[in-house]
Amino acid sequence: IVDLDGEPILPQKIVELERIEFDGPDYVVEGLAYCEPSEVLVVNQATGANIYRIWINRIDLLFEEGFDVLGFASSTALNRGFRVWASSPEGVYLAELAGYFQGKGLPILVPWLIVVLNVVVTMLNSYYERRHDISIYSSVGMNPSHISGVFLAEAAVIGVVAGSLGYLLGLGTYKFIYMVTPTLQVKQKVSAFWSLAAIGMSLSAVLMGGVVAIRNSTVITPSLRRRWRTERGGGVAEPYVVPVPVHVYEEEVERFVGFLESRLRGAQGGRELATRMIRVTEAAEPRGWVITFSYVTVNANMTGIYTRNALTVEQGGDGAYLVKFLCEGNEEGVRATGGLMRRIGLDWGLERARVVAG
Repeated sequence: IVDLDGEPILPQKIVELERIEFDGPDYVVEGLAYCEPSEVLVVNQATGANIYRIWINRIDLLFEEGFDVLGFASSTALNRGFRVWASSPEGVYLAELAGYFQGKGLPILVPWLIVVLNVVVTMLNSYYERRHDISIYSSVGMNPSHISGVFLAEAAVIGVVAGSLGYLLGLGTYKFIYMVTPTLQVKQKVSAFWSLAAIGMSLSAVLMGGVVAIRNSTVITPSLRRRWRTERGGGVAEPYVVPVPVHVYEEEVERFVGFLESRLRGAQGGRELATRMIRVTEAAEPRGWVITFSYVTVNANMTGIYTRNALTVEQGGDGAYLVKFLCEGNEEGVRATGGLMRRIGLDWGLERARVVAG
């Protein structure tokens, strides 16, 4: 009696194929051979499980009529790695794993790094497009860590959503591949662990890319060194002295002064507060500029504010030009004028490259 694969249905036993004699113990070569009919013992599964040193050699299954035998054979060979013979009205088929490609471990780092780089570029573009929002955040007192947290939280949400959708779409792609090319069998890993792993990898990629982008966006996000401090020059009657945290180089100082004058003149049309009496004076030795202006209330419903201000641009010890702001007025007026200068300083940081190149 033979099975579907043409081999005898009899079980096998270990036999001695060859014995090589030595001075010590002999070397015995063993192999498998089919049992004689008289050596076959038919028992049920429970009894066979208690017999020592036996193993399953083959399993014969008989299915009800209408059962998809070929599909069961294919899935068993793919998922378990068994050689499966299947008999159907169309013929006898063999399902087994031939050559296959298995992806795991380190190769997944390559697409992960590509995703990180894409996130870096996307986040930098997002920072640049929302630079005016960042200026507002900074003006109302948010420090760089708070501003960065907003973007990282946004990136985390994108990572979770993208990881979940990517995992679900990936499972659907396996089905689509099988429908298009039935001969190509793909084994997917469907489990809670792999679903969480997919979300975790997506989340780590966007957060890593977000952190890298934030660390390289110091031009857009104000640094902690840009804190403003207000001090009186000497006595109560002296003006407030506000060092402006902006360094300007020789090749861009003239454009910087022009930028300041342009923004101050643009503030002349303010609805509540406006600049007046703007004057720019250039000194030859040492080279520098002094911009004087006043900042006043133009809205009759607001508390009266009037400050007299001087903005000096002078060369420092390292060759760069330093900016110092002197403001004379009450504390409320100083805060209002300081807010104006802070916005102008942030705008310079955002538009510096464009202004210098133009």
